Amino acid sequence: MTPTGYPELSLAHRPDLFEAIRLHGPDPAEPLSRCTFGQRPGWLVRDLAWARLLLTTSVGQKSRPAHSQRLLGGVGAMRGERVRSVKRQLVAAMGAAAGRPDEIVDHLRATLPGGALPAPRERLTEAVASAMLAQVTGQPPGAVDGARLRVLVRRSWAALERPAGAAGDLGAELRDDLLAFVAGLVVGGDSAFLRRLAADGWSSAQIAEELRAMVLAGWGSTTAAVLSAISLGVPPDAPTVAIDEALRLYPPSFMIARAVVEERAVLPFTVGDLVLVSPWLIHRHPRGWRSPDSYDPGRWAGTARPYWFLPFGIGPRRCPAARFARAQVSAALRLHRPAPCPRPGTLALVELRSPSLVPDWA
Repeated sequence: MTPTGYPELSLAHRPDLFEAIRLHGPDPAEPLSRCTFGQRPGWLVRDLAWARLLLTTSVGQKSRPAHSQRLLGGVGAMRGERVRSVKRQLVAAMGAAAGRPDEIVDHLRATLPGGALPAPRERLTEAVASAMLAQVTGQPPGAVDGARLRVLVRRSWAALERPAGAAGDLGAELRDDLLAFVAGLVVGGDSAFLRRLAADGWSSAQIAEELRAMVLAGWGSTTAAVLSAISLGVPPDAPTVAIDEALRLYPPSFMIARAVVEERAVLPFTVGDLVLVSPWLIHRHPRGWRSPDSYDPGRWAGTARPYWFLPFGIGPRRCPAARFARAQVSAALRLHRPAPCPRPGTLALVELRSPSLVPDWA
């Protein structure tokens, strides 16, 4: 059988890749299939059992090229058992920040135009990221310039997307304006987040590197979740399951990519394969969900976390800011001023990365 051809995984090709995966759809008879991503051989996984075997073991590592992962830094660049211990500390620190909902609202209000939504999606992305940075580094609400942050994020992504050996790689490694920007917030800052990591032995430089990686990895993802929740009519102070159902139907990460570094008898993958796990397809799989294309918070009755649910990934590489992201979505819903006659949202990729049901005003 000829492998299905998909676009490569670079940011420039994400819209085409998402469209191809979306049109392919979940196939109950084909939990995974051979394919190519650009010129690279690989697999597309649309069944949770296979996804768990890959994401909760040492079979795969992050697929980003080594030079790019080194530039991205943070826990994502780590290997082995150290990942688990560092991730636990980071999850606990972000959880401490997430446990302050009124503070999250205050920081988000200070960064949004007019202190509320609606707002253009680009401004919302800037607001979400700058509010997070201000809160976790102990800065006053509104102290972090979101527009400046966007410029620095674009520069960093340009460096991350360059091939190995391309002109400018050395300069990107030696001087990163985004890292310097974040380090300036961390040094001298005071917050529950910083105190917890400092108690665990983290230096200011390590914290700054992790926050930089967090901003880059999550750029636009919380925005996408906010817009989907608004488009689906999730009300302020809605239970967590209503937000999780929005995350199920429109997961901000439509792909989780791994490069196979270890072979196992139960898996068909060979070393060097590129394996793409698709939460978009898994969240729409009829084996995991009844009426999977419908928004139905009631499906969550009696369960805290359905098995086929991975909007933030699973395993040791699961997003450490998952709880904080949910808290920011809740805060944004509190700041939303709904239109009298809202129009249905349209499917779009926020920041060329994150699927969302986008309201007409965004």
